[in-house]
Amino acid sequence: MRRPCSRGFPAVALCAAVLFLAGAVPGRYSARAVPPGDAPSVGVLQFMTGTWETNPGKQKGAAVTEEVWTVPRGGTMLGVNRVTKAERTVSWEHLRIEERPNDGVYYVANPQGRGERAYRLSKIGAHFAEFEKPNGDWPQTISYGLTDIEGQLTAVVSGEVDGRPRTETWTYLRQSR
Repeated sequence: MRRPCSRGFPAVALCAAVLFLAGAVPGRYSARAVPPGDAPSVGVLQFMTGTWETNPGKQKGAAVTEEVWTVPRGGTMLGVNRVTKAERTVSWEHLRIEERPNDGVYYVANPQGRGERAYRLSKIGAHFAEFEKPNGDWPQTISYGLTDIEGQLTAVVSGEVDGRPRTETWTYLRQSR
């Protein structure tokens, strides 16, 4: 009996592509849970450092999302997110990741200056972090993962709105470190 991925180059390439698209990306699923009170250093989030931008390609009038993260230092990382469309800023957000003694690491978002929302680091892996606020408004989960493709960072926000699941995903390309 022949194995499905043993039929020559095209079949092997197809199998490799399917495994990649199915999420068989090293580091992506090797995350461990971070128990409440466990406070790893923000240094584990070094992979997020730099300037990132979505690439809308040739789609006329498409929005561009930028995100910038500072180097972890002094128990914090500072960030900013900006969305522009047709040469106008349509949204912005101040971001902070901070170590809280005896409480863990938190991702704190302040969208358009409307007040802070804090999400506790719940999972950490090689080039992957997930933050949760299970009883809050949408989103309840925010995650970042560096893909195996050099220079791509994926951000996913998810949760429920009115009892229905909702997920938004951004794929950023590294602009600078």
